[in-house]
Amino acid sequence: MTHPLRSRHRNHPVRLQIGSPPSDRPVEGGATVDDSLEPRTGAQPGKAIMQVYLDERQCDVSAECVGEAILAGAALAETHGRMIVEVEVDGTRWTERELGAPERANFIAEEVRLTSADPVELVSSTFTDAADALDEADALHREAAELIQLDQQRKAMEKLGQALSIWMAVQQTVEKGATLMQVDLDDVKLSESTAQSAVEQLGIQLNAIKAAVEMEDPVQLSDSLLYELPDVVEQWRSLLRELRFRVRGESN
Repeated sequence: MTHPLRSRHRNHPVRLQIGSPPSDRPVEGGATVDDSLEPRTGAQPGKAIMQVYLDERQCDVSAECVGEAILAGAALAETHGRMIVEVEVDGTRWTERELGAPERANFIAEEVRLTSADPVELVSSTFTDAADALDEADALHREAAELIQLDQQRKAMEKLGQALSIWMAVQQTVEKGATLMQVDLDDVKLSESTAQSAVEQLGIQLNAIKAAVEMEDPVQLSDSLLYELPDVVEQWRSLLRELRFRVRGESN
């Protein structure tokens, strides 16, 4: 099964945590990214200066490690209202694992290529992908319940595991997207509930599913999947729809 939430930008996984950092954010060695992004003077003889590209265009910045290159590129992207969504170091795309490792910031490379995106378009697109993923989760709920009723527990648990993975990804997408776009979920009202209610109801149903699995209660598990989760799915569809409207500044 492929990951349910993928960016429409070059088919790569969305990484919302790679945002535009403040211009005075420190990097290793106490250096900061200058707002003017003028080339650094007085570079030490013999020190190789990395080539930094933003959206296929070479940047007129000076960076001696990957961390400095990313910060400088992010600051440049921010001046155009964009954010970094992909980092490629010497031809290798860095994943969240590399980007989250502090020691990698000091890595010296020959070339760093950065890809940016419009935050509004990126987050809106990700919310759309999350809504599509809910359709898949909804179908998996029903398939798992049917398999339970046929006493095919192993296959049912596989379907359930896939559905729960989707729910985890959707939750993370909502949390990260709302944080990035400075949307307070406590203030989000839906047509028949609130964002907070949608989050709480999902938690209740996931706990009920966990309890049914632990107690080996197939009847309760099947009932939760068939009769309780559909309402939760609909609440989350409404939540994602409202978040898209808010991000785009549109009226629902």
